[in-house]
Amino acid sequence: MVGLIVLLAAGFLASAAPALEALQARQRLGYIGDYQEKGVRFSLWVAPARSGYNEMAVDVTRLPPGVDPSQIQVQIRLLMLDQDMGITQVMASPAGQQRWEARGSYLSMAGRWEMEVTVRRPGADDVTHVFLFQVAPDPNKSTLANPIPADATSIAAG
Repeated sequence: MVGLIVLLAAGFLASAAPALEALQARQRLGYIGDYQEKGVRFSLWVAPARSGYNEMAVDVTRLPPGVDPSQIQVQIRLLMLDQDMGITQVMASPAGQQRWEARGSYLSMAGRWEMEVTVRRPGADDVTHVFLFQVAPDPNKSTLANPIPADATSIAAG
């Protein structure tokens, strides 16, 4: 009986993912946030939540009875909190019955970002929520400082 228990435990441990792989998989997911108000529930997904190209998805998982999902519009407004870069507004495109997506290099710099998601429903108030999250630097980009000082001589030399 003890031998059988040991074999079962060894089989279970051999099939489980190591902690490092699980952590790396979670980091690839990026940022995930949820919100619920006025009978509407939605989730925001930003992957990989690194500077540069990202995929943003809003899953609207609950709507009040009688609301047609095909009439929903989802707007995303992006604001970097660490530096004044202005506000970027994106209309997400429908990508299925409950998902709206936007893809691009909207998160161009690492740092703290604010993402305001607005779900628009016909004949009802908009539902808006602000998500705050951290955008990590792209590990594939160089972070080396310029070795030449920016003075009048180097600028004149071009």
